[in-house]
Amino acid sequence: MWTILESSSEKTAHLPEFDEPLILGEAAPAPKSWWLIVVSLVGIVFLSASFVAQLVYFNRDTLLRDPRARSVLESVCARLACELPIVRDASLLRSVFLDVSSHPEYESMLLVQFRVKNTASFAMPYPSAELSFRNIQDQIVAARRFYPGHYLDVSLLPLLMIPAGAEIQGTLELLDPGTESVNYTLEFVYEHQ
Repeated sequence: MWTILESSSEKTAHLPEFDEPLILGEAAPAPKSWWLIVVSLVGIVFLSASFVAQLVYFNRDTLLRDPRARSVLESVCARLACELPIVRDASLLRSVFLDVSSHPEYESMLLVQFRVKNTASFAMPYPSAELSFRNIQDQIVAARRFYPGHYLDVSLLPLLMIPAGAEIQGTLELLDPGTESVNYTLEFVYEHQ
């Protein structure tokens, strides 16, 4: 900023004369129109919604496993006519009972009875059961995958899902793999994770 200390006409004659006062600094902002504000707000809402949609999409597995988040997603899908994927996690299924014994009615057959518990906080579809028999060297002597229609009671098949915290019972009748088999294991798997 300039300050004139002397005001003699000779020293200030070369300076221009102004009709308006000289304002130093930034110019006053022009008033914004209402449509620019509306467009900006719509853009902010759109970008925020797309950010939330990306968070939901990339964290969908975690959200689908949470009962509260799943209920919110189910209500949103009911309005949008979409369908949520079924959550499957075989690691949350526990075998709480397993008994392999000679079949009481048929010779050279085994009766396998087991119970599986869904320890997840959400319902899951019935898994496939993989039963394997091993010899003393821990080599597989016989193995087979059984689907829910093989081991479930016919009355349970229409339910399609094991509720959270529930147990289901399965029964299998199969040929005895022989005296070579000394150990057996039962694992629950899903064809498509």
